[in-house]
Amino acid sequence: TTATMYGDIIEWNSTGETDDAGIGFLNTSPFLQGVWVRNNMDIGMECLGSSAVDMDPEMENAFKNNGWTEVDGDPLLDRIADVDEIWLYKNADVMIDEGNNDIYDDLGVDDHLMTRNDNLFQIDGTENYWKGALDDAFTPENPVLVTRADEGAGPYTTAGFDCDEEAYNLFIRALDNMKDEDFEDALDILCEIVTEFPDSRAAANTPMQILRCVRELDLDRERFRDFLLDIEVNNEILNSNRHLVANLFLLDLGEYEPAIENFTDVRDDAENQQDRIIAEMNLAYAEFIRSAREDHDGINSAGMSFDAKLKKLLNRLHSDSLSLVSSPLTFELCTVYPNPFNSTTTIRYKLTSAADISVNVFDMAGRQIAILHQGYIEAGEHTVSWIADDVPSGVYMVRLEAEGKVDVRKVVLMR
Repeated sequence: TTATMYGDIIEWNSTGETDDAGIGFLNTSPFLQGVWVRNNMDIGMECLGSSAVDMDPEMENAFKNNGWTEVDGDPLLDRIADVDEIWLYKNADVMIDEGNNDIYDDLGVDDHLMTRNDNLFQIDGTENYWKGALDDAFTPENPVLVTRADEGAGPYTTAGFDCDEEAYNLFIRALDNMKDEDFEDALDILCEIVTEFPDSRAAANTPMQILRCVRELDLDRERFRDFLLDIEVNNEILNSNRHLVANLFLLDLGEYEPAIENFTDVRDDAENQQDRIIAEMNLAYAEFIRSAREDHDGINSAGMSFDAKLKKLLNRLHSDSLSLVSSPLTFELCTVYPNPFNSTTTIRYKLTSAADISVNVFDMAGRQIAILHQGYIEAGEHTVSWIADDVPSGVYMVRLEAEGKVDVRKVVLMR
């Protein structure tokens, strides 16, 4: 749940696809100091889940000129527009005020310095060096308040910045204690924040820090799990993060099946595809921990499987983010062959973009006979087979549904 990085250089990461971040954090609270993230193919730093990245005070990190693509093997001949130096998704947060960090892009394309996706809180970005598409990146719907150190006070200042001052200052104190490895005092402060200021921005980021302190001090996981779940809150992000940490406590306790079941429920209840992908990442992590602890001989294969699954999910997350501004989904049921058929037929269909879909079979009375596919699928052409061994002869309807749209084909089963 935590990482400390000092003086690292993260650059030129690419596998030939436009989804290679320099560095990514999932449910992690890293301290970064003197880290350079530059010239990576896509996002410089991406923070997912309940990550809270600490880059203050005077951490002096640099995020520069991320987002490029190769042309004839030369990585500098072309640039990718709409790339973020720092990208925060959902519950992620960054402590950056008074950090003396450099966040800039001077390559003349429509990139963003920092974007936070669907987050409720503002970020105080004062006393950092910002250079690039500042006005495009920080909008009323995407509030980040900054002073441009290179130009004096710009249109975005700390005026009116609501940072839940008392709770936020307590949170910074707790982080400072954790840097000094004083986890006992840090834990006391974090518990005070969630009980006294449960609706604050700071409280939303405390569960992951509480988890770290409990692990460092090797305290009773069940006690602190109950503590988090018993808090009465109206803070949507705190509620999400505390349930995440409650499941991670279950993993620590060796209660793998309840944790996996809970992560599965979160995935199934996700309100959009991006939330579903984040939930699948957490689920994949839980399954990896179970495999690694129950089968020590298979830990390497489990780790490789987890890495591959995580990479695939990140690709889906990035492509899904891009699809938010793409053309509307179109699809069609292309063919059903053979038709008429005896016991097995193959349905071919295609999608113009990735989506959650269902392919089902109904009889002429409207009763559902078979579920052929339900869930997320990539854009492109696909096939699915219907094996109708236990179904009587008759006329049936194959129904493809995605995003409220429907396409139907009639099929005839003849014995």
